[in-house]
Amino acid sequence: MKLPPSLLRFLPWFNLPTAVLIGLLQRTPAVRVVAVAEEMLASSPIGAVLKSVASAVAALGAMNTLAGATPLVPSSGDPGGITVTAGTPVSVGYTVNGTQTPVMSWSVGGSIPPGTNFSGLTTAGTVNIQNLLWAGTPTTAGTYNLTITAWEGANGTQISSNGSLQYQYTIVVSSGGGGGTTAPSFTTQPVSQAGVTGGSATFTVAVSGNPTPAIQWKKDGTNISNATSTTLTLTNLQASDAATYTAVATNSAGSATSNGAVLTVTSSSAPTISVQPEGHTVATGSSVAFGVTASGGGLSYQWKKNGTPVGGATGAQYLLSNAQGGDAGSYTVTVSNGSGSVTSSAAVLNVVSSSDPGRLINVSVRIVSGTGADTLFMGFVTGGSGTSGGKQLLIRGIGPTLGNFGVPNVMADPVLDVIPQGATTPQVTNDDWAGDAGVVGVANAVGAFALPSTTSKDCALVTTLNPGVYSAKVSGKNSTTGTVLAEIYDANPGTYSASTPRLINISARATMANDNPLIAGFVVGGSTAKTLLIRAIGPALIPYGVTGAMPDPNLEIIRSGQSSASYSNDNWGGSTLITSVGNSVGAFALTDGAGKDAVLLVTLDPGVYSAKVTGVNNTSGITLVEVYEVP
Repeated sequence: MKLPPSLLRFLPWFNLPTAVLIGLLQRTPAVRVVAVAEEMLASSPIGAVLKSVASAVAALGAMNTLAGATPLVPSSGDPGGITVTAGTPVSVGYTVNGTQTPVMSWSVGGSIPPGTNFSGLTTAGTVNIQNLLWAGTPTTAGTYNLTITAWEGANGTQISSNGSLQYQYTIVVSSGGGGGTTAPSFTTQPVSQAGVTGGSATFTVAVSGNPTPAIQWKKDGTNISNATSTTLTLTNLQASDAATYTAVATNSAGSATSNGAVLTVTSSSAPTISVQPEGHTVATGSSVAFGVTASGGGLSYQWKKNGTPVGGATGAQYLLSNAQGGDAGSYTVTVSNGSGSVTSSAAVLNVVSSSDPGRLINVSVRIVSGTGADTLFMGFVTGGSGTSGGKQLLIRGIGPTLGNFGVPNVMADPVLDVIPQGATTPQVTNDDWAGDAGVVGVANAVGAFALPSTTSKDCALVTTLNPGVYSAKVSGKNSTTGTVLAEIYDANPGTYSASTPRLINISARATMANDNPLIAGFVVGGSTAKTLLIRAIGPALIPYGVTGAMPDPNLEIIRSGQSSASYSNDNWGGSTLITSVGNSVGAFALTDGAGKDAVLLVTLDPGVYSAKVTGVNNTSGITLVEVYEVP
């Protein structure tokens, strides 16, 4: 493919970190640009690196096209299935031919042969991976009818409209002859864990072998009565349960003993609540998040409305979606463990019909902006369900004027570029604002602080943007660096219409340290509270090719006028609620439940807030901060 001259002009400054950066901020990256550059550099020393980045960018939400794909292509057998022998290891890879971009995720439905897995799935589910792999040693003869689906989006989303990417696949596991007999082997080992008095603990193993091995659990080497399944659950833990637990698998070909899993049991005190749930007034159809912070071991939760348990509301957080008048009431949560229970104070929810509902009307980011990968990009999304037409915004990149507020080392001459999704050139740009009357008028109307000098080197512009994904890039003229403030204002914050686009998401990525924290400011306007998902991402950037990621970010939400954080989070903890909400708003998935990324799901009353990101133990690195509207 011959590159067009227009693209060749930009390749000298096109660089890998910028492509990854725009992808992260915009969620739907400029894949076409990366793909063209990849083709040109395929034979160069960096070709392999560029290819890996193309995959990483696609994994963040690229718009793949799988329509028209040909049948499932296994590495062994045929597209409809395969016959294997129990006790014989298998390894079959699956791809789909005819795709314009790689598959992003796979779903497997039906019964998976025991002793095997599909890229880690041992039961029906979805896995984010480009090439699916069936591997293991089948242990049980039989016919297993499966449905395998290839998806163009992560987490089982965006299948092509013709639905042609769902395949019926049959695995036949034959019992085989004597040659198929194999001794037991553990494919999943039990994991050590800590329990509390009155709590519970569960150990799980998976084992291969033919015939199917029998299981016997042992405590410190002694058989446990009736403990003969692959899962051992201990309830109402006591100090005497502390021990090393093993599983022994036996069949006619031999036996095997699992690794030892150590259970420690500590005394637990009755739960105490340190942060009570808060009440809010929300608009009809909005969501509201209730949360509680409690201490004590082995905690369980039950939310109640007007004293009646709410079905399924059994976590530290409870999200009520599409609130209606009948949802108004008094909400409490009872926190329990083996040593007692405590009930929170009541959080009163009011649900009102409003022509001025809560919404994001102003967002900003302050950081030291550098060059290359350290340049400040602030991604933002305008739109919302059912909206259309243009949205007028005031966008500013403030450098010199920050010095008037005592900010040191300001950027002397910032340049502002607004780049649409998928583009390589700005839609609008500004170097010096030059006292623009339009900027002055909108700034006065929205309450932005004044730029005192019409000749200052700050940059600002007023523009109308169609619903979509954009990046505001603030860089130093002539590659200068310094502290800069990027701001985006709704130019008509007091006017609301359900069909008028609004700000629904911002994100910013920058290199930071505790003496240079990443601070994202935002304003919740309107007359009712708004629910937001706020994330500080560090380690989860690494799989997408980002080097030097912040190893352990800490996230705080601080309301204007307050000296301490209203909400904070260090590690997100693998919350299924956080995962579900993230999927619903289009955030790229966090797959490591033990990861050090920080996430908050909060409902905030109208006001001015800051999301401050610092490094735990004074660590530093590249961090992505995101604020999403939760409908």
